[in-house]
Amino acid sequence: MSRTRLTATLQNRILREFNYLCAICGRPRPHIHHIDGNPSNNDDENLLPLCPNHHLLDAHDPTERIAPAQLLLFRKHRDPYILLAQFKPLLIRLAFLDEPLVSQLEFLEIEARARDLVAFLESLKQGQYYSQRVAQLIGWKELHWPSNISASATGRAAEMALELVEAHKRDEKARTQYRDALRTSRERVVELVVESLRYQEWRSIPQYGDA
Repeated sequence: MSRTRLTATLQNRILREFNYLCAICGRPRPHIHHIDGNPSNNDDENLLPLCPNHHLLDAHDPTERIAPAQLLLFRKHRDPYILLAQFKPLLIRLAFLDEPLVSQLEFLEIEARARDLVAFLESLKQGQYYSQRVAQLIGWKELHWPSNISASATGRAAEMALELVEAHKRDEKARTQYRDALRTSRERVVELVVESLRYQEWRSIPQYGDA
């Protein structure tokens, strides 16, 4: 893989963004890391300053101690909880919202993954709030429940509503609309998931010696 040289201007811009310190631990004299592993991709969002320890021992560790997907989210949201091992189950459950999966997965698989993400969020602290918010964004029923029937309806009204939801599921146009809704909602879903991390009782990221 050929390497496109980082210009001094670009390096300085990235370093200045992070106060010339490692983005993870705050140690000085960081390297510039290509998050996706492609040395030719010099887009700002793919570049992250990391100290030698985090750069060589974590980012380039063949066991992928810090996965590129985690670093990309960390680069955008700057929340250290994203880098913890405890976040990986959420990261895995968010993956279906990324292309090409949202386009390639069978509809029933997408719906199952959406339900699984909501259920997992519900198990966390403050989970009722965040799971409900995410369900509103990616839940099939919430997207297609008839506007003139309450989601809490009972009796024949609820049966009719559910029948209409099931009919939508069999309609290719409705399935396409659902996929489009997932693409549109992805950024907000990720924001809510990251926001929920601050309520979890997870340990802090270990440091490599003294900063």
